[in-house]
Amino acid sequence: MDTVVQPQKPKVLIIEDEPAVARALQRALRNYEVQTVGSVPEGVSALADGAGEVVAVLCDLHMAGQPLQAWDFHRLVEERLPDELPRITYMHGGLYSAESTDFVAKVRAHHPVLAKPLMPQALREFVQVFVDEGAASASACAARLGCWGGEER
Repeated sequence: MDTVVQPQKPKVLIIEDEPAVARALQRALRNYEVQTVGSVPEGVSALADGAGEVVAVLCDLHMAGQPLQAWDFHRLVEERLPDELPRITYMHGGLYSAESTDFVAKVRAHHPVLAKPLMPQALREFVQVFVDEGAASASACAARLGCWGGEER
């Protein structure tokens, strides 16, 4: 008897503090294996647990009421899981502080930065380009799709 092996779906990690936004992102990425977490510590833990298996990370820039933000996530991954850094994309609904503007200016050369809201089809195209070709191509794709958020709007 032949066993049919189903190809594994690419794994995407979403770090998003707003449950409704996390669910919408997860629905948009239904063709991927998606894990959502609501905080930086959970994100670092999930990335460590899935090291080498997670192909893309979408991390919210601002997490209201939480002590750790995207720049903390970046620092922790840089310290603990440096091989995972190229997988990270940052998302934001606006650059509301000097800290967030400075952070985006620092990372946008190496990490895609997306502006919310994200249209589902554009997000799917972006993640597929990211999975297939990596961050540099994904940044170009984000700009083409109109969801690039690497500069203050």
